[in-house]
Amino acid sequence: MTGLKGISEFFSSLLVLLIVVSLITPVIVYFKYADISAKEAGSKIYNNTVVLANLRLELIVVGNDFNKSYLYNYGSSPAYVQVIIYNGTVYNVDKMLPPGSLTSLSDLTGTSANINNRSVVYVIANGTLIKL
Repeated sequence: MTGLKGISEFFSSLLVLLIVVSLITPVIVYFKYADISAKEAGSKIYNNTVVLANLRLELIVVGNDFNKSYLYNYGSSPAYVQVIIYNGTVYNVDKMLPPGSLTSLSDLTGTSANINNRSVVYVIANGTLIKL
């Protein structure tokens, strides 16, 4: 009967080895996927940071209304302006401002409103909320 005990230990060791070997592939696939996901997330964060670093917008108020108030893109990246928020009013814009462009708020919003030098205007450009 001692011979059967040695065979039993051999098969149990073989079974444990087969279980371990069968789990190696899913673990490798999981970590490979996690590595790819981390690289993609890091790349997206880096690209977004580069775009935001090159995005420079300035509000220039010359007069007292939107016709004489300008949004200036002095950055090196185009600014895709989606929304302008002023005095609780949301203006959907959906216009692209190339680098170096100066555009009046009335051209962007399609309307006119009174504005002064102390006014706070919010702009959503390239998916980012900017306080001007």
